[in-house]
Amino acid sequence: MTGCVVLFKDCNVVVVEGGVKQQKKYRRLMLNRIKWEEDVVKDSDASETPNKCVLVWEELSSREILVK
Repeated sequence: MTGCVVLFKDCNVVVVEGGVKQQKKYRRLMLNRIKWEEDVVKDSDASETPNKCVLVWEELSSREILVK
């Protein structure tokens, strides 16, 4: 698998590409196995914001798009 992460304030984006089996295992890890709600982030005004992971977009392609 190859990929990258875009970090911006309190929103992060993970972009990965790989085989069908790799994508399935990574999707399961990110969406099911990691308990995002256990770590609560405190904002500057002391309010608590829960973490979450959302699948925004998914596509199967026969060629690599990300450059190594």
